[in-house]
Amino acid sequence: MKMRRRWCGTALHETLMVFPIILLTMAVVCDVMVLSTQERAFAEAAYRLLTGGLLAAVLATPAVLIDVAGLPRGAWRRQAGAVQGALQILVLLAFLGSWLLRTNASTLPGTTAIVLSFSAALLAFGANLFGDLSVNGSVVQERGVPKGDAAGKRRTASLPA
Repeated sequence: MKMRRRWCGTALHETLMVFPIILLTMAVVCDVMVLSTQERAFAEAAYRLLTGGLLAAVLATPAVLIDVAGLPRGAWRRQAGAVQGALQILVLLAFLGSWLLRTNASTLPGTTAIVLSFSAALLAFGANLFGDLSVNGSVVQERGVPKGDAAGKRRTASLPA
């Protein structure tokens, strides 16, 4: 199944979703640095990265919705995309909560803001893991490959001696 919107040979949402993933991940890394160093520069970087990541996610959302809506009704990928989308909304709400709890870019974030940020990162990891597993499962179902053979095993012809 091909996605509707493509850019440079790749589904548009796959291209656009890289930006919020990177920005929000770097915000969590900066939060770790804030915890270990108490430097305001890392707090400011985390705040700005959260802002950019949330804005990038808002801009990427229409492409994701278009791609998922373009899949046939009842298709496993559409159902998995809907579940993964719901999980990603929870991730973005947690990051938004973390962003709202930071009073401004130059102050150190509170414990709740950092906990929300870490929770969002863990939830994002789980949502992406679910997405990867569900897409791999749908490929196995579509191609009729037995599930045991889908784990990266290749069938190769034996070479003559």
